[in-house]
Amino acid sequence: MKPKLLWLLAFLPFIACKQPGADKVPVKAISAKPSTTHINRKRDSDTLQITTRCAVAISLDIEQLDNLRRKQGDEVYYTAADDGVFYSAMADSVLEAKHMPIIRNKKQKYLRFYYGGVARLIKLDTLKQVFNYYYFDPAKAPIEVGLADAEVEYDEYFGK
Repeated sequence: MKPKLLWLLAFLPFIACKQPGADKVPVKAISAKPSTTHINRKRDSDTLQITTRCAVAISLDIEQLDNLRRKQGDEVYYTAADDGVFYSAMADSVLEAKHMPIIRNKKQKYLRFYYGGVARLIKLDTLKQVFNYYYFDPAKAPIEVGLADAEVEYDEYFGK
């Protein structure tokens, strides 16, 4: 075979697949749904900062859960955890039915709520339950929710 023909056969797949403008990706090719909550999650931050109306579901990390289990004892801890799973699922369904945004902490160690010119800081490793929820409206102080009465407390805090 001639060298020019070999060269053409070697690069033909690259030439044939190249389409003009294929390497240009439109800037707005993917559009995300606008967020209804304004939460500041700074990179590597240990504080979840909350400024808008929402419910906050707290997840403790493994170390915090182990400390809580040692303080409470296995029987009390696992019974509370069992109940917590049930009641948190109920609370989630109530909040979803009412179209309330649910914010879940990732690896943050603190929550900071901003309301009425005040900032309230909550240290998560001081919580006494495995599952904790807070309701928040920027017009008033956040409240910790008793999960067994999540709907009643929702109506009292946010109004019907």
